[in-house]
Amino acid sequence: MAATPRVARVEPLRDGQSCPALLSPMPTPIDRRAVLRLLDEGAQLAEVLPGAEYDEEHLPGAIHVPLKALSAESARVLDPARPVIVYCWDSL
Repeated sequence: MAATPRVARVEPLRDGQSCPALLSPMPTPIDRRAVLRLLDEGAQLAEVLPGAEYDEEHLPGAIHVPLKALSAESARVLDPARPVIVYCWDSL
């Protein structure tokens, strides 16, 4: 099967426009105190552990969004208008 060429159209930003990708916050490590504060302010806690580990033990109120199954569809359980705290325990 021949590869289909892909075409992208790039246009410069006009005065007053902003790039949505640049406005999206990047992940930032936070400490326990900041987690508690953000949760008090309405943030969501998403655990990306595998299913068996999540079932065994997870943080109270955490929403399960397995990292290996992460997609736009699986992330629909999260409210896009609220901040998301992502947590995954790693023994390494």
